Amino acid sequence: MGMIFGKSHRYAVVLAMSALLVVPLVGCGGSSGGGGTTTPTPDAAARAVFSGRVVDFNSGDISVAGAVVTFNGTSVVTANDGTFTIQTTPTTETLNARVVGPNNNYYNTGYVNGTSYNVVNPGFPVPPTAGGASRDLGVIKIATQDGPPPPPPI
Repeated sequence: MGMIFGKSHRYAVVLAMSALLVVPLVGCGGSSGGGGTTTPTPDAAARAVFSGRVVDFNSGDISVAGAVVTFNGTSVVTANDGTFTIQTTPTTETLNARVVGPNNNYYNTGYVNGTSYNVVNPGFPVPPTAGGASRDLGVIKIATQDGPPPPPPI
């Protein structure tokens, strides 16, 4: 009866087994301190939450889906019912939020809680908001260009 493993076959098996032992050691960084960076899981208490609803001024306040709301470097798109929620870093000063209607088919002037603003640029003011706090930005009315423009901001 002949040998199952010849010299070259035994060598290949030893090489393969060695590789299995060496690869996990190469990936191990040890615990010497320094090293790479990790992205921590965001702490909900360190985030501020802003929400609201975008509606069409010229269509009887029908919800506007697909509007882009931007605040403090974060942008979201409104849902089918016009609502949005933005989670971002807390703010220590008044910053502007902006709203751009879908398909660029909306005027720049809009109303936020009854006050007229250029909602595209510079936007409308949002007071400082601490981490862990929520702020309802209310109803933001923008007007489709299929109808007349709203009066300009005063």
